[in-house]
Amino acid sequence: KLDNLLEHFKEYEEGVSSSLTTIDTKVEELSGVKNLAETIKRRQESQIKEVRLISLYKMTEQSSVHYEGHTGHLAVDGSVLVKSNWTPSTPQCYVFHTNNMPSEKLEINLGGLFKISRISVHNSRHCGDRCLIRFIGVKIFADTQLIAAAVHSKYVYDFDVTGD
Repeated sequence: KLDNLLEHFKEYEEGVSSSLTTIDTKVEELSGVKNLAETIKRRQESQIKEVRLISLYKMTEQSSVHYEGHTGHLAVDGSVLVKSNWTPSTPQCYVFHTNNMPSEKLEINLGGLFKISRISVHNSRHCGDRCLIRFIGVKIFADTQLIAAAVHSKYVYDFDVTGD
């Protein structure tokens, strides 16, 4: 009987050993899956944080056009280059321009719903302080919600957008 008991014990021991090996293998497999999931998560978080110009080549409408050809499409063309020797009468149009009247506006139709985290506005450099000062008081809206207002004169405005 003792021999029979020892034989069952050895079978039990082999079964436990085999189970432990299987468990170790599964733990290694799960570790690999966990590493892959963490990599995918990091990539998704990186893509979510990606900044992109959602206004690029979108439809625009402006209240007036100060010079022929200086329409709103120039505000969404992705270009921020304005040559220092450029004047509004030159045939190359680099900036959009409205008349210098109260309540002038530029509307950009994004064509869908987007989460806006920052709005960047590059002011014209061709007319020096006149353009900078004229921009003070400009209000930026998303639909009907006021997002920001220009309170200082500068060439580049970066407005961080918080909330929904």
